[in-house]
Amino acid sequence: YRIENPLGLNSRASDFAPVLYDETTLIFTSARSSAKGDELYGWTGEKHSDIFVAEAINGSAFGEGRPLSDSINTVYNEGTVTFDQDFKVMYFTHCGGPSSVDDYCKIYRSERAPNGEWVEPERVFLFSADTINVGHPYLTPDGEELYFSADHPDGYGGKDLYNVRNTREGWTEPKN
Repeated sequence: YRIENPLGLNSRASDFAPVLYDETTLIFTSARSSAKGDELYGWTGEKHSDIFVAEAINGSAFGEGRPLSDSINTVYNEGTVTFDQDFKVMYFTHCGGPSSVDDYCKIYRSERAPNGEWVEPERVFLFSADTINVGHPYLTPDGEELYFSADHPDGYGGKDLYNVRNTREGWTEPKN
C-alpha cells in the first residue's frame, strides 16, 4: 500500500470519517472554514463540523469538497455518516442545540429524494433518556443492524458500543 495525503481534499481544520459514496464520490466530516455557522466549538477550538462531499478529479484525486446539503448541515456538529446499500438512506450524528438542554449527540436519518436532495432528517430514538450521547452510526450492508456509540449510565465504560436490529415495529432495544 502507498499512503498519500490528498492535498486538494484536506484542510487546515479537522477532516475525518471518510465514506466512499460511489466510485467517484467521497463523503466526509470537516470543521473547515466553509462549515455552517461562525461559532467555535469549545472542545476543539474549531468551527462546528459539517458533512461534505468531494468528487474525484481525473479518476484519482479528490477536489476540496462542498457542503452536502442544507437540509442536513446546521450551525451545530454533524458528521460520521453511514448509508444503506443503495445509498438512498443516510444515518449520521448530530450534536448540539440552542440550549444546554439539547446539547447532546443523537443519530438522525434522512432519505434521498428522487431529485437527489436529502430530505429533512428525523431523529432515531434509541434510548428513552435524552441525556445520553449517541453517535457514530454504522449500518450493516443488509440494513438489518445499526451499531453505534453511547454513554449510557448502565454501560461498562465511558462510551460503549451498542447495536439494534431492524424489525417491522422499528429498532429493537439497544444491546451493549
